[in-house]
Amino acid sequence: AQKDQASRPHAQVDIFDNSAGVVRYHWTRYYTGAEDDYFHAATVPADGSLIRLRVDETTKTLFRQRVTSPGSGSTYSSWTDWSVDAFAVALASYGVNVWAFRIDATDGHLYRADSTDSGATWGSWTDMGAISGDATFRLAATAKSLTEAIVLYADGTDVHRRRLSGGT
Repeated sequence: AQKDQASRPHAQVDIFDNSAGVVRYHWTRYYTGAEDDYFHAATVPADGSLIRLRVDETTKTLFRQRVTSPGSGSTYSSWTDWSVDAFAVALASYGVNVWAFRIDATDGHLYRADSTDSGATWGSWTDMGAISGDATFRLAATAKSLTEAIVLYADGTDVHRRRLSGGT
């Protein structure tokens, strides 16, 4: 085009709403809450409900929420006090199974609670052992199947993992 006397050189820019052939999501804000920006987690199990956890920064109290049909008309401000404390939290789900993880703010152990009905009900917290966790630790979790999940925790220097197999 630069050598052609009949046209002016110009750049043509095409903008596509995808990256590597994958369509990008356009997020819509449904809720602007008054909750502190502190440790939190979210997952969506097979029934389409939204499960959220959050830790109160001051009291280290762990709260949970289940929104059965998340949408613009849903209530996102109702939280249930789980009656435990936490520094960090993570969630993972596969099908109807949901796993909640927390680092206890009192003893620094890693704990897990299980749900087999998309977060409608929960079992008791299970102690997964000492990790000497504190407020500097971070958690992440992912599920591989109905009975397998991995929780990762970082202490600022190293990343560690615990594998759940067979629901244990």
